[in-house]
Amino acid sequence: MVIAFMAMVPETLAKANSGEIDSKSAIAVDAKSGQIIYQKNATKNLPAASMSKLLTAYIVQKRVHDHQLKWNDQVTISPEVAKLSTKKGFTNVKLDAHKKYTVKSLYSSALIGSANASAMALGDKVAGNSQNFAKTMRSTAKELGIRDAQFYNACGLTNEQVAPMNLPKVQGDDENEMSARDTAIISQKIINQDPAVLKTTKQENYTFSDASGKQKEVVKTSDEMLRGQRYYNPALNVDGLKTGTSKKAGENFAGTLDNHHGHRIITVIMGAKPNQRFVVTKELMDHVIRNYRPMKYDNDQFKLRVRNGKQKEVKVKMAKSITLWGKIAQPDQFTNKIKLDPKVSKNNEITAPVLKNQKIGTNQVGFKNQKVEFLNQSGGKAPIVTGQSVDKVNFFVRLYRDVVSFF
Repeated sequence: MVIAFMAMVPETLAKANSGEIDSKSAIAVDAKSGQIIYQKNATKNLPAASMSKLLTAYIVQKRVHDHQLKWNDQVTISPEVAKLSTKKGFTNVKLDAHKKYTVKSLYSSALIGSANASAMALGDKVAGNSQNFAKTMRSTAKELGIRDAQFYNACGLTNEQVAPMNLPKVQGDDENEMSARDTAIISQKIINQDPAVLKTTKQENYTFSDASGKQKEVVKTSDEMLRGQRYYNPALNVDGLKTGTSKKAGENFAGTLDNHHGHRIITVIMGAKPNQRFVVTKELMDHVIRNYRPMKYDNDQFKLRVRNGKQKEVKVKMAKSITLWGKIAQPDQFTNKIKLDPKVSKNNEITAPVLKNQKIGTNQVGFKNQKVEFLNQSGGKAPIVTGQSVDKVNFFVRLYRDVVSFF
């Protein structure tokens, strides 16, 4: 039996090159595994602007998923939110304090048309008021492993712009901040938790209405990479997710494209120059498609010794295959770092009885000359399980074996 313990060389799979992507920060990840394919200043906190609405949408989604909220629940609009919906210079749909709106209609208008008042109304529905929802945003971010982001309101406007719903003891020009990596984490969660979100974000237009269906307003998408829009590219097939723009932020965009080698890719651009976020996003998506491809790793079965077992060895295998994005031009060799659970193994052997498909450790898969990074610590790992059961031998057989081994 031979088990290789191979260390991975600390070099990022897709090392950021500030000359390649013209934005303050950027990241590209695999939507399912969370593997980081490209990054540039990805952990730097920057103004998020309306990309903040992704976290608001995720929280609403989670409430629906946990049966704490329903899509057709009706929302009462506060006078403050109604007033915000009519302010000039902000993206909005008009909300009337004397009318009610469904959670789904507010959610859709916030994601498609970036309606600020709709996002604020959703925050009120979830937490009672804007101040409480800001706390919910912060606690939810921590649950997702996001530690340094700052959240002040549901929509991404400055603290002063949402007054009188603003937070006390916070500067007027303060606005939500997070990193490109944080945004990728939220984007991954929102897609995987409810893939139907993409049916919303890919819409070019949305007819917004109140709960009675009488008040109607056509909302146009802010995502110009969708079908029929200025920057649409059929080779990329972008179907989401969310834009963000402010004086401090510049231009932001969290995008996603489907079915590249059967995989979905999420990209985030933060701090792009005016009218460049979609151009830069295309460059980043093209860079990934041109230079990287997913590579599948299936580990061959090997054997472990079994102490006090009727069979002296047991077959061991990975419970699932691992797919990693690697460079097309220089495909690298896979490495594996096997870690056996000390509770069931000692000195590279396990003690009978052994159950079939019993988890006995993990295999961390990587590349020989490239470090593979993930949004979460569990990325790239597969459980190691036994391929068969092995019963424990009786006392007399164990005694006989001990005597034979002694001599």
